[in-house]
Amino acid sequence: MKKILAVTFLSLFLFAEAKIVDGVAIIVDNQPIMMSEISKTRAALKISKKEAIDKLIIQKLQKNALESIKVGEDEVDQKIAQIAARNKVSEAKMRGLLKQQGTSWTQYRENIKREIQKQKFFQTEVLSSIERPSEDELKLYYKNHKQLFSMPTSITMTEYKAKTKRDLEIFFSNPLAGGADVNSRKFTQKVEKISPSLLPILLQTPSGSITPAINSGNGYIVYYVESKNGIRKKSFEDAHDAILQKWEEEQRESALKDYFEKQRTKAVIEIIRD
Repeated sequence: MKKILAVTFLSLFLFAEAKIVDGVAIIVDNQPIMMSEISKTRAALKISKKEAIDKLIIQKLQKNALESIKVGEDEVDQKIAQIAARNKVSEAKMRGLLKQQGTSWTQYRENIKREIQKQKFFQTEVLSSIERPSEDELKLYYKNHKQLFSMPTSITMTEYKAKTKRDLEIFFSNPLAGGADVNSRKFTQKVEKISPSLLPILLQTPSGSITPAINSGNGYIVYYVESKNGIRKKSFEDAHDAILQKWEEEQRESALKDYFEKQRTKAVIEIIRD
């Protein structure tokens, strides 16, 4: 009997401990941050507990800000039609491709709605605070970040093709296991011969890494970037559009961060468990 009571007590104790681990740590304007969220964020990003909490607080503030922005079903329909036209596929084809990826049509529409909310929020709350840079500002940015505006003369890569995204996921989870219908070829290509839509993806992918899965229209492709060969520095004139784009990206990130840091000072933040 004593043993049964001891086991029962231990079970209750462990259950209580589990509840504490997964309990609410912080409430941000009625949005809870769970202890498990903090732990997962720390592990995924390899950051300190304070950094994880700061990041999650900003995420909750962003979520609240987006939920106040209204988006109609007709706006979602219009955006989906634009995506379908750009990719030269019908809505029925899109539904089929999404199903292959494990994404429901309802979830896809919700994702599109969230993207529209983000765009509206940025245009109304952030974009107005960013002024267009002068040519002198862009030249100074180029001078301080020349390494960002150089490119290799060629790229050595391996191309992996499959009919479904799932086949690629299975292959890369265990390349030696087999079971996935994947074709591959290794080659070196001069950058001027790489398609304009693919080149930015390859340039952004570090050597020794793979690109995201790319929908080719009749299947999916992943590239393993083995090496980037040679260096070609772009002049200010040649890199002008890329310099402006990079400058604007940094300004948007900075403006967005400043906006939510200000919102944080106004938010009701309650520490439940430290």
